[in-house]
Amino acid sequence: MNILRDELKKTKSGYEITIYLADNQTEFAEELGNGGNSGAKASIADYVKKKYPNLKVTVAKVVLGGVVLGTIPLAGGAASAAAAGPTDLDKASGYAKSAIERLVTQGVITGDQTGAFNPTGTMTRDALTTVLVKALVGQTDLVNPETPTFKDVPKTHWAYQYIETAVAKGWIKGTSGDTFSPTGTLTREQLATILVRTLGLTDDNIKGASSALTFADKDAISSFAQDSVAFAVANGLMTGADNNQFNGKGSATREQVAVVVDRFVTNKDKLQEAADAVKNASFTATAGDPNTITIAFKTAVDTLAAEDVAVKTADGTALKVTGVTLSEDKKTATVKTDTMTAGTAYTVTVSKEAVKGSATVTAPAALEYSAKPVGVKKIQVNFGTAVADTAAVKIGVKNPTGTTLTVSDVEYSADKTSATVTVASNLVAGTYTVTAGGVQSTDLSTTFTAEAEKVAKIEFASDKAVIGRVTTANDPNFGNADPLSITTQFKITNQYGEDITKAKQSQLTISAGKGTYTLPSTGTLKLTSTTAYEEGDTVTVTTLDSDTNTFASAVLTVSAPAKVSEITIDQLYNEDNDTLDVGDTAGDFSLVLTAKDQYGMNITDPSFFAKDTVVSVSNTSVVNVDGGASTPNVTYDESLDKLVLGLVEPTTNNNKMTAGTSKVTIVSKTTGKLASFDVVVKEDVMVDTISLSAPTVAAAGSSISVPFSAIDQDGKEMTSVDELTAGVSSITLSDGKSLGNGISFKKDLATGKVNINVEAIANTGTYTMTVITGTNKVSTLKLVVTDAKVPTTISTVTDLTKTFAIDAEGEFDFDNITILDQYDSEITPTWGSGANEYRLTVTPSNGYLTYEDGSGGALTELTDGGVFVANTKGTTTVDLVLQQNVSGVWTNVADYSFKTKVVEKDDIKSYELTDISTLLNDGATGYTSDHDRTVVVNGLLSDGSKVTVPTTENYYTITTSNPTDLTVTDGVLTASYDGADFDDNGNLTETVFVTVNDSKGTVLEKTVTVSNNAVKYTKLELVDGTYGNKENENQVSIGLAALKGLDNTDTTTVAAADLKILAADVVKATDQYGVEIKTDNYSVVASGFDGATSLTDLGTGDSFYLTAVAGGQKIVFQVTISGA
Repeated sequence: MNILRDELKKTKSGYEITIYLADNQTEFAEELGNGGNSGAKASIADYVKKKYPNLKVTVAKVVLGGVVLGTIPLAGGAASAAAAGPTDLDKASGYAKSAIERLVTQGVITGDQTGAFNPTGTMTRDALTTVLVKALVGQTDLVNPETPTFKDVPKTHWAYQYIETAVAKGWIKGTSGDTFSPTGTLTREQLATILVRTLGLTDDNIKGASSALTFADKDAISSFAQDSVAFAVANGLMTGADNNQFNGKGSATREQVAVVVDRFVTNKDKLQEAADAVKNASFTATAGDPNTITIAFKTAVDTLAAEDVAVKTADGTALKVTGVTLSEDKKTATVKTDTMTAGTAYTVTVSKEAVKGSATVTAPAALEYSAKPVGVKKIQVNFGTAVADTAAVKIGVKNPTGTTLTVSDVEYSADKTSATVTVASNLVAGTYTVTAGGVQSTDLSTTFTAEAEKVAKIEFASDKAVIGRVTTANDPNFGNADPLSITTQFKITNQYGEDITKAKQSQLTISAGKGTYTLPSTGTLKLTSTTAYEEGDTVTVTTLDSDTNTFASAVLTVSAPAKVSEITIDQLYNEDNDTLDVGDTAGDFSLVLTAKDQYGMNITDPSFFAKDTVVSVSNTSVVNVDGGASTPNVTYDESLDKLVLGLVEPTTNNNKMTAGTSKVTIVSKTTGKLASFDVVVKEDVMVDTISLSAPTVAAAGSSISVPFSAIDQDGKEMTSVDELTAGVSSITLSDGKSLGNGISFKKDLATGKVNINVEAIANTGTYTMTVITGTNKVSTLKLVVTDAKVPTTISTVTDLTKTFAIDAEGEFDFDNITILDQYDSEITPTWGSGANEYRLTVTPSNGYLTYEDGSGGALTELTDGGVFVANTKGTTTVDLVLQQNVSGVWTNVADYSFKTKVVEKDDIKSYELTDISTLLNDGATGYTSDHDRTVVVNGLLSDGSKVTVPTTENYYTITTSNPTDLTVTDGVLTASYDGADFDDNGNLTETVFVTVNDSKGTVLEKTVTVSNNAVKYTKLELVDGTYGNKENENQVSIGLAALKGLDNTDTTTVAAADLKILAADVVKATDQYGVEIKTDNYSVVASGFDGATSLTDLGTGDSFYLTAVAGGQKIVFQVTISGA
């Protein structure tokens, strides 16, 4: 008897089966048709009994060729399986009732002792095992071992045979070696795992299947179950819960298990077919991101090319495979494709004979990667997923000009889905690009637009202005009320809520109802009058930031003089974060104080601190305070914006500190409130262990930074340059260098990390660095020095419009190119024609576009002042070749090509007038011609791309709404207004008109702001100078002889005059109009010497920090001595 298929139908008394015979069963059909041969009927009954041993089937219909040949009543069989079922099926959910009824009919589910099934109750491990085995294993195939496998499932356990059978088949495991936990609850993810095992699948068979999961809580599913859940869901065994959740760790209810087991039994053949396909597959595939598929082969494959792999959707649409890369062991292939559609299933087919097969992947959604500024130096990066390995993530930031910024810190959120990135320099207006490598197989990239830092809010600390106090130290009234002055406090914040009072207070316009103002310290406003202020009087104060029109005012009530009312000692401060030990200089340490008056306002004037407080020091033989307890010398530290009380050595023990603790206590005379701080002086700190790491780049001819981690004898990490230098016995290099002689500890100001700095090694090779710690432990590192850094690649061409109208010109010089060395770092070649110097040739492919010197002369090399000139309509390829003069022969090093296009005027469909920045009136203080503004007009093609057009009347004419005071010369605006023309904020507005010479009579217009406000310093930044070289945003280098010779009056020493010239050389000052302020009027202070103790003993490799102040702005940068 050859049966094609059968169908079951539920009836009141059981089931009716319809059996479909194959077309070649005519003889069997005749037997049934001739009154029903008893042998034929027996065959039918035997078939039903074997296939459905636990099912009550009462009638069989036999069909051949669409004709019912006969109906055969079936007696006995499994009729007894329909014994009385559970009594509480009415409590089951609607979706589960039919499944439960079928399993009851089959005898798979029965009631408990009370006759209840308890549909919504939790399924236990022994109950699930019993249901599975009853559904899938015949009674005669149960095992019944003499010795139990688990100590908690004895032979007397009601489910003993079922549990032993499931374990023997590998469907389920114990919770430990000899424990099964039969009454333990079952989770949904555990259920999926058990069901997948019953199909004979192993973890390796379904490895990677979890990539197809799209549940919102997929990451919450245990790692051991993710692949099983994916298979169960993909094959219809299980579905998700509400809101796209799977709820893997949720308990599986008895009715849920019944539904899943019923699906399993009903579709077992299809499920087994799917499982067998997975088991027999030669590979598995997963989609890691929208452009990457990873294929894991069971055996190594010699080669695999793009043509060996096909990726198609369900309807047969092919997705382009752009590349294939084999792993080193040749068992994994990374396949790059065009972008897959999120949530779409793709069939991956490998046609290579040895690994022929197919697999299905589901394209993941593209990560919602984004970035936004959250501080003037901070960027919040959202990855769109939790980062698996933060150490593998590399975040890069490029500013609007394409320059890569130094990332000084990355702090990840607790869930690792975002990070706050701190860069070393302030964000400026423009579009930034943020990349992240290591989050997925391809780098992520996004952009954000930042605005320049601006004043967003000015607020007063209180509604009181306190009467001043007499400050003359020898005056008998010192500290008493001075009714001719009052003070109040205020704060300025930027658009990110950051306090910028210190940087911006000098640019405020301040007026008061009585008195003239000064700003004696950060956030302190002092009013002085010739007539006395009386308590209870009110004074109106207004403040205005004219750049942003941010305004604040307050009506202040004159109140009694402020006195120190409350004190806290915040910390023991040292510029290098040193811990205080007996070998240190006490003066390098100070106690940082926060003092508040009776109004709750901060006190930053130290004049009356000693008068208002009592200071005591418990053990002056350990350490004392500056001035002593009776006359403490409290000062204001501008960099900390805090009061500080310095430490000094004891007058005993030869003026040296001793190890121990000295408690400093400060008490307010007004309130009696006190603050105490234990100043602990330790024995000399020594490096106990040090771990050396290979540097990222160790190139001959350049200094080398060796990363390390050093731990002191107390198990704490050491980060102080001074303590590290004193805390090791020696550092030597096999080329003869040693600590203090070509080797030093140096702090990178940009990152804050200390590295071991090795001065340039001339020759390549392997060198051994040996470090002996202060506790005589030895650490070594093989330092492999590679080839010297040389230019190798022309990386990018930036800030160049590549489409021109005929007769238009575009500047192209050294600022437009970026060149990299062989280590992918930016490098500036030594330009020139001498031996081993470099040039860059510029060769347009035809005469449509030529490269000229600005006066019509042809150029063949890149040069400052060079311009492209558009001559004739057409496309030109510009070839750039970097060449080196090698023994008198120009030898090609690198090349780069880009295409330009020259169009005719008629090709231009429209025009745009770009925004015009605020224009400074030529009568304002600080005005230079650089403050004038160039009017920029671009053409636009039909596709929206920009065209550089000639600045001639053939294209457009520029006029203004006030041609008398706002004039235009060669496209440049100059403002010449009388001071009376401006509003109270020092501004006025005009309109600039551009009349386009086209058939439409197009007129473009822009509003421009003209300001009469004096130039103010707003930004200081490092640049490459004539004498000093910018190494990064926080560091410059200069030769010692060059530094000594900056001031010609004395070339033998480094003096303050030299430092002032250096600051003027490498520091660029910018005003509020974005224009550079040319100045040499810097106040300078040198500190933080590394490798030297002062300016007098500087040597190669030494460094110090230079603080330069101009116009109320400050910059601190590291100066490294690069050579003699």
